[in-house]
Amino acid sequence: NYHRALVWTAVMTALSHLDPSFGSVFAIEAINEPIMNATLTPNYGTCMYHSSFCYLCPHDSCTVQKNFVQVMRAVELTLGIFVPSSSLSLSISASVSNNFTAALSATSSATIFSAEVQAALLEAVPILLEIGAACGLQTVFEASPFKQSRASLVAK
Repeated sequence: NYHRALVWTAVMTALSHLDPSFGSVFAIEAINEPIMNATLTPNYGTCMYHSSFCYLCPHDSCTVQKNFVQVMRAVELTLGIFVPSSSLSLSISASVSNNFTAALSATSSATIFSAEVQAALLEAVPILLEIGAACGLQTVFEASPFKQSRASLVAK
């Protein structure tokens, strides 16, 4: 079930940019766990058009990787982080400019992302709220400006 991995990708991308404890993170890697055989996972692994592993391939055979990268970029675009390798752009409403989880929820309906990416973003919101409550990060997630000047993470 790679949908759960996409949700967790959104959570970890947000934490990597917003929680100072994760300040040294520079990359997030998609791994094929616990199944170590990519041939047993539909749409994961080798691109049938390029005969190689590719993250930004336009073909459907690479959807898992594309969604992984798009989830990361959606969170970063929500944070106002420029993503040099992306042609995607996103405008965040001023009404949610001091509430990251509300902004991420709004981003989840952006039609520039696939339905799978939109669902992962939306499902990450309550997890972030729960982490915020458990770790004293409510202000960071819900009541402070969240625009970041940090560079985008490397998607591996």
